[in-house]
Amino acid sequence: MCGRFSIPDKELFLKHLGVEAPARYVTRYNVAPTAQIPTLMARNKIADTKWGVVAKWSTKPLINARSETVETKPTFKKSFVSSRCIIPARGYFEWRATKDGKQPYFISNHNRFACFAGLFVEADGETYSTIITRPATSEIDFIHNRMPLIIPNEDIHIWIDDIDYARKALEVSKKP
Repeated sequence: MCGRFSIPDKELFLKHLGVEAPARYVTRYNVAPTAQIPTLMARNKIADTKWGVVAKWSTKPLINARSETVETKPTFKKSFVSSRCIIPARGYFEWRATKDGKQPYFISNHNRFACFAGLFVEADGETYSTIITRPATSEIDFIHNRMPLIIPNEDIHIWIDDIDYARKALEVSKKP
């Protein structure tokens, strides 16, 4: 699960996404669920979304969607086909259970830019987003068994525009 993450600075945003960050864009180190987050919705279209999809059957916003079931779960099936997005990040936090309590870890690629695969849903005049997670790789699974699905920077527009690419990315991500 990805329950907290950090938003990169404006320079990284422009360098890696090829679009200007919104004027009100603020770098944040510890983004919590339900916060407004910058989201790449389409080529050259950045919008703020509320992190966490609201589902009628859940009492909490759904901040993550599992790669294994995103194509089949009613909550995400339609969004996977037509509303994929990229959530820019510098890294994310996971907590490892220890005998003394939970130990937080900040996981990043040397504090560089990461493109989390996401979905968005428009409802009640608001746009909500969720981060797609996958089984953790061997480098991460000692901390937590899930991690965000990260799309290579050069493929972000393909993720958004091409359903076949998106399906292949999901298939590959199902293997730890």
